[in-house]
Amino acid sequence: EKMEMKAKKGRREPKEEDQEDFGILSSTLVYVVQAGVCAAMASVCAKIAFSSSISESAVNFCSIFLPAWRVCRVYQIPVSVIARCTFLFGMVYFNATMLTGFTKAMHRSSSLHATVCVTSVNFATTAIVSMVLFGESLPMLWWAGFTCIVLGVGVLTKGQHEQEEEKKSTKKRK
Repeated sequence: EKMEMKAKKGRREPKEEDQEDFGILSSTLVYVVQAGVCAAMASVCAKIAFSSSISESAVNFCSIFLPAWRVCRVYQIPVSVIARCTFLFGMVYFNATMLTGFTKAMHRSSSLHATVCVTSVNFATTAIVSMVLFGESLPMLWWAGFTCIVLGVGVLTKGQHEQEEEKKSTKKRK
C-alpha cells in the first residue's frame, strides 16, 4: 500500500485542460501533416503535368484508372492529353486541400509554428516521393540539412509549448 501511495504522489491526475491541449495538439498535427503531404503531392502532379514528355507511367495510370481513355480512341485525342489534364487537376486539388489544412493549422497554433512544420513535412514527403517515383538520390548534405530542419522544428515546438504553459500559469494566478 505504501508503494502505491508513493506512486500516486509522483503522478498527477490528468485534468480536462490537459486533454483539451492534447486534442488541440493532435488536430494541429493532423492539419500540418495534411498540408505538408498535399503540398508535396501538388508538386509531384505539377512536375508530371508540365514535363516536356509526359511519362509512360502517367499514360498507363490514366488508361487504367480513367474510362476516358476509350473516348480518346474514339475522338483520336492522345492519352497524354488526358493524363496531363488529370495531373493538372490533381495539382489544383492538392493545392486547395493544402491551403485548407494550412489555414486550419494556423488557427490552432501560431502562424510561425504552422509554417515551419508544414514546410518540414512537405520537405520530407517530397524527398520520399522523389526517391520512390522518380528514382532520385539525395546526397548526404541534403540529409544533414533535413536533420537540422527537423531539430529546429523540435526546438521551436518545445519553445512554443513552454510559452503557452507560462501564459496559462500567469492567467491562473490572476
